[in-house]
Amino acid sequence: MAVYYKHLCSVLAMPLNTQLLADLEHKNTSKIAELELRLKDAQENLGDIDILECLTDAVIYYSKIADVPKALHAIKLLCDREVSSGIKIDLGLLKIRLGLLYDKMDLVAQSLAVAKHFVDACGDWDRRNKVKIYEGMVLFYTGKFKDAAVLLHSCIATFVSSELLSYKDFVRYTIIAAAEGFTRPELKCRIIDNSEINEVISQLPLYCKYVDSFYCCRYAEFIRALMELGDSLKTDCYASRHRYHLLREMTYKAYSQILQSYSSLSLEAMARAFNVSVQFIEKEISFWIARGRLCCAIDKSRGLVEVYRAENRSLQYSKYVERCEALTTKIQKLVRNVKV
Repeated sequence: MAVYYKHLCSVLAMPLNTQLLADLEHKNTSKIAELELRLKDAQENLGDIDILECLTDAVIYYSKIADVPKALHAIKLLCDREVSSGIKIDLGLLKIRLGLLYDKMDLVAQSLAVAKHFVDACGDWDRRNKVKIYEGMVLFYTGKFKDAAVLLHSCIATFVSSELLSYKDFVRYTIIAAAEGFTRPELKCRIIDNSEINEVISQLPLYCKYVDSFYCCRYAEFIRALMELGDSLKTDCYASRHRYHLLREMTYKAYSQILQSYSSLSLEAMARAFNVSVQFIEKEISFWIARGRLCCAIDKSRGLVEVYRAENRSLQYSKYVERCEALTTKIQKLVRNVKV
């Protein structure tokens, strides 16, 4: 994997081991020369089946060493021949994996569109399910957790993409996406009570504590689990870029959830529920109020958080609309009188 090794050294600012690179390049060059010789021989002396076999071997090897330009060229040569729609779907999924490896989202989007086109036209159940899993993971990778949660959850019982990630990791990402993307009743029905997830979640104690403490309103335990989860995602290839977003959104969901049960709640009680200081919880609630996410106000003199219900806001809005309509009618009458 000489090409990918150089890429990693460049991205991570690591010193390049010239001896290791030379060894990798020598192995790659020898194998590539062998593949090219086999392909040339097949084109000159053998039939189409042998040519397809040589091209397939080339695609597999270039993908294995993460040489994207050569892999894409070999894939194009293979697709230009008469191959089935199933093979074209498999090649599209392979291109998605290569795109994710190098963060080439244009390649990922294009390849996903091609795979979905062929799977809609004539894809079998297995490949149709694979495309859903890939699409769900692409949505997760790009931070669209609500859409990702729906797709990933639908494939829990029929997971068939171990070449992309393990089933254990698939469950992890499903829980992360669902915790943000699902409502509380959906989280209970689709995740907490899901028998397939319950078979695996015993191997994921942090995720079990994370989702259970959130649903059961054990907020101090939830915040600790959330912080641990954030630390564990620092080096996660799919979730690291969204770590701060996940932390912020899940703390917001916790604040919103606790306030739903009250018309007013003391800052002290809320701080005690989350096991933080009053000053911290006041700062946090102010942050979300300022961004229009929490419908409440802080009464500093009484140390209360006063909650505005959605129905009260709707009633206020209706009253404002009525007043505006009445004012508009009066203005129109006044304009007609002035014209006269």
